[in-house]
Amino acid sequence: MVYGGEKEHTVAGAFDFCELETVEGIRRLLVIAALDTLGLENSATRSRTLVAIAQAALRALQVGELEERVQFLEQAVKGQASELRSLFDQDEDDRADFGEVA
Repeated sequence: MVYGGEKEHTVAGAFDFCELETVEGIRRLLVIAALDTLGLENSATRSRTLVAIAQAALRALQVGELEERVQFLEQAVKGQASELRSLFDQDEDDRADFGEVA
C-alpha cells in the first residue's frame, strides 16, 4: 500500500515501489536508495549513507532468510502433526514400551 498524495503515487510508480510492509518492498527501497546515493559526488556523507544502506540490506537479508526458515519449519510441523499422537491419547498396550506405572 502506498501512502500519501498524488506526488507520492507518481514517485512510487516511477521507482516501481509499492510498500514497506514486506521484506521484498523494503529490499526494493534499499536498492532505490543505493542507486540514488551512488549517483552523488564522493563525500563523507555519501560514504556513511552507503554503509547505512549496506547494514540495512544485510538485516533485510537476515530477516528474509529467517522468514523462509520459519515457513519451512511450520510446513514440516504441519506435515508431522497428523502422524503424532499424544501419549495420553494412546492405548494402554501402546504405553507398555514406557514401563509400568506404580
